[in-house]
Amino acid sequence: MNQSAVRASPGAESMGSLGDLKAGAVITLQARTIEDYLFLQAVRQQVDALRPLETVTREWRWRSDGCSPNSPDVWDSLLDSVSEGLGLRVAYRMRTDRRLVAILAGSGLVLEIRVARDWIEAVAYSRDAGAARASLDVVGATFPRQDVGPSGVRVIFWFSGPRGAQATTRVLDCPSWPSIAGNYPGIASRIEWLVGLERPHEIGRLVFWHGPPGTGKSYAVRALMRAWRSMRIEVVTDPERFFEDASYLHEVLFSPNVLGLVSDEDHADDSGRGRLFVVEDAPDLVMEASRSTVANRMARLLNLTDGLLGQGTGLLFLLTTNEEIDRIDPAFMRPGRALQGLRFLPFDRAAAEDWLSRRGHAGVSFAEDPSLAALYATIHGRPDVEEKGVSRIGYTRPAAGCQAPPGST
Repeated sequence: MNQSAVRASPGAESMGSLGDLKAGAVITLQARTIEDYLFLQAVRQQVDALRPLETVTREWRWRSDGCSPNSPDVWDSLLDSVSEGLGLRVAYRMRTDRRLVAILAGSGLVLEIRVARDWIEAVAYSRDAGAARASLDVVGATFPRQDVGPSGVRVIFWFSGPRGAQATTRVLDCPSWPSIAGNYPGIASRIEWLVGLERPHEIGRLVFWHGPPGTGKSYAVRALMRAWRSMRIEVVTDPERFFEDASYLHEVLFSPNVLGLVSDEDHADDSGRGRLFVVEDAPDLVMEASRSTVANRMARLLNLTDGLLGQGTGLLFLLTTNEEIDRIDPAFMRPGRALQGLRFLPFDRAAAEDWLSRRGHAGVSFAEDPSLAALYATIHGRPDVEEKGVSRIGYTRPAAGCQAPPGST
């Protein structure tokens, strides 16, 4: 991620970001904590003299396997190097063991830097877009970057915290669809049709995948993420709370800038860009039998997929579950709302034997239809592995023990 995009930064944000800085606009931010208040006061003093503003945003991943140095002292030393290199003073600095937020200010320039465990974002505010870009070049040369490659897809993971909607971003390694298409006999053509859609959110608002554990749903989801990377990809980690708590839902859907997560160098203008929300393990949201027990959640999903609440949002929901679904509520499957409903099944024994034979494991037989997970366990010499499905998409923190990038200490 190297290119920058010039744009105004809309909306209201909490600690670690500036608010509506369009030319001539008034900054209207709400301080949730004392730290927020001090931050906003420091920023207001610097930006008032910079109107009309140009805003330049750039984001990248840390080098060293996607992890930033664990030592906050490293963060501080790198920040000080940027400050000295640009001749800017540190107007605000907030640091925890997981995050650093800093504001650097000088003549005609305000530079905001956010550092987390596996990503960095820098935003420059100035009347001179060239000067803003040059300042980001200095940041990029100081903070080491990681090239995520063609398989890396940026994903936002949402969860509800003490202060409302919270999120973290990760880059997931996602397979290409052609590389895994052979793992889905009987349904590959239907997934391939979905993968090939360029603007799926303009055709339907709901994709529902279900089937037993180990049938490859999560890997298919990752392949879909890669194919649809032009959309903003988001995962809801607590779907029950998300669809039950109206304030949490509205904050995620209609105020994403509260966390500064809408900045994306590849999309300077988000107008018309869809948002894919992945919701795992939430079968009761779409089951007809659940209408009496989870009516509120179901109603909100219906409104988001084809009601007034979802109009003009570009939202598309992908729901997955391991549960056997006897009957999906017909309200979800009507044309214009449902893009696809698809059941993932185990291999039949003949297809499984052919799959193994093409991978050098001829002669293996099964007493019953095996799952995709069982086939992979077989070729890796673990035929007795208990089937619990393939890797989950769900949120995990970066691995411990990440080393500081060379030359950063």
